[in-house]
Amino acid sequence: MAVVHDAVPTPEVAGVKYEGPKPITRSVTATMAPWDTLGDHASALAERRGYPHAREKVFISDGAPAIRSVRERCFPDAVFILDWAHAVQHLHSCALAIFGPGEKADRWHERQEDRLWNGHSERLIAEIAKRSRQLGPPPKRASENDPRRILANNLDYFRTNRRGIDYPTFRRNGWPIGSGIIESAIKQIAKRVKGTEKHWTLKGAEETLQVTTHLISEDDSWEHFWKRCPLAPAA
Repeated sequence: MAVVHDAVPTPEVAGVKYEGPKPITRSVTATMAPWDTLGDHASALAERRGYPHAREKVFISDGAPAIRSVRERCFPDAVFILDWAHAVQHLHSCALAIFGPGEKADRWHERQEDRLWNGHSERLIAEIAKRSRQLGPPPKRASENDPRRILANNLDYFRTNRRGIDYPTFRRNGWPIGSGIIESAIKQIAKRVKGTEKHWTLKGAEETLQVTTHLISEDDSWEHFWKRCPLAPAA
């Protein structure tokens, strides 16, 4: 799923909790097809919404390789912002891998989150690298739950996505740093598509996604959708 929306930048104000700009108009697209198809859908949707003429363009997402490939291919001119909640979640995984549950993990996590928030990304990456060296490299057959594997994976994660964690600059520019708008859309879609006792063919799921995304979009896509629909009444 992808969401395209416009907003007016709202720079950070000292002493006020940063929430980012409020979305104005949301457009949603989703598909059961591979990531490349989603990228094509999102690119076409952004084009229709006026993306080429936007003064500032940002792409907010997790740093997973599949999403990164969509961004690099379809939105190469957008500033990448690693979703804050995902970044913090990865730090939490590191803390548990190093210390296990408890106060030590909590304190370490708080220190690294503070570094992340204040733009000290190189210190944060160096700290994870140091902890990874202390535990040693993961064996070839190490499970995904092996602390050594967790730290190695997260070290690569933050190194690969370091351009997307300059949160002080993003806040000064008044840009969003969280993907809450897509999380809320996912909940709406899930109620229709992933509820109990719902069984879909791939074709049926795809068609349901198209109807639902047009319905929850806040633009004129619902009207355009029905105009193109072969079952729509003649004008």
